[in-house]
This record gives sequence, structure tokens and C-alpha cells, in this order.
Amino acid sequence: MGATGCIRSWRLARTACPDQAAWTGGACRVQWRQLEQAGYIRTASSGGAPLRWHFRQGRGRPLYDLTSAGRDWYRQRCDAEPVPSELPWVLAHHVSVRHAVAILEARDHLLSLGIPVDDQPPPCPERADDPWGIRSEPDLAVYYSERVWPVEVQRDIRMSNLSKWAKSLELFQRLVLVTFCTDRLERQCRMLSEARAQCRLPDYPVLLASLEGWEDGDRQFLSV
Repeated sequence: MGATGCIRSWRLARTACPDQAAWTGGACRVQWRQLEQAGYIRTASSGGAPLRWHFRQGRGRPLYDLTSAGRDWYRQRCDAEPVPSELPWVLAHHVSVRHAVAILEARDHLLSLGIPVDDQPPPCPERADDPWGIRSEPDLAVYYSERVWPVEVQRDIRMSNLSKWAKSLELFQRLVLVTFCTDRLERQCRMLSEARAQCRLPDYPVLLASLEGWEDGDRQFLSV
């Protein structure tokens, strides 16, 4: 946590325990509880409510942050300054904690695939002579197949999003969409295919994947 700034308990557990049986069992929960009781970490919260996250609605895995005592312990033990926590960005950068954490998850999955990621891509104006006019602001950008692709992490699958995707395709001529779950990925593929058949989307490539699929080991992109 001090070395990376990561607040996502499941990722921290995988780093500490590469064996899946270890981090999916109760051992890690016991260790988190012991660290919390010792005052080194705390459950991240917003407005007094504990923060949890999962790619499926209604479920959740805890988010943790170092306390002042935890940061002091890291300085003494590692002779280094702790990396700034992800928590302020998660709380401030996006409209919801769930979406912000999903963007971090997408970034880390893409990096694990060996794909370079820009997690602070600049906005792209629709008109070069009007930088403050209509513009596309992707969640991430990746360098894939020798080209820069904008990445949108999609919470809900709605027909109303088609205009947004069409604008991105017109500006970038390519797009990566990442859904939360595999069932939403299938719905998104059907929606895009139907829209393309009706000439409602520009004829540029769209790559799709899901956080759930990546977590389950599916490393392939779908293409529409």
C-alpha cells in the first residue's frame, strides 16, 4: 500500500499472496483486520460510509487507506516516502466512486496485458479552432496496434450513449469500450452491431472487453 498507493484490497492481496486460494480465503481478511486493529490502515470512507467495490452491483470488496501511523511505519521500515494514495483521486476525479475505481481497474488490467496506458489523457476538441467547445474526454488512452485508442469505461448500457460513441469515433477513428460485467459486454456488442447495421455509427473499429472477463483470465478483445 505504501509502495503503490493502491487502496483496492483484492489487488493488494494478490500482490502479497500470488496463490489465489490464499487471497480468496479468510486468511487475508484476518490480516486486514489485524492491521486495522493495530492502527496502520483504515477502511476508506466517504461521508462516513465505508467504501467497497465490485464489478457487480450490490456486492463489494473493501477499500483501505494507510493511517498516519501506517505511513510512519512504512517510512521507518522501507526508508522511503509512501506513494500518494489513490483515495483522493477516487473521491474527487469522477462522478462516482464505483466508476473511478473501475477506471483504475481497467488501467491495471490493460497494463498487465502489456499495453501502454495514459491515465490522464488530454481532451480532444471537436474543432481545433474551438478548444473550449464540444470535445471528447476519454477515461483512458492506450497505445495498441501502433495507434492511440481512447478508452471509455462503461457503467450502464444505454441507447442514449450511442451519440457519445459516435462522436468519439468521428474524432479518433477508433474506440475501446470496457464494461463492468460479461453480460453487459454481450449487450453492448449487440447494441453496437445493430447501430452499425442501421448506419448510426461511423464505420471505424471498436474493441470491447469487460472487467469481469479480465479478472477471470479472458485476455481477448471483442471487435465490432
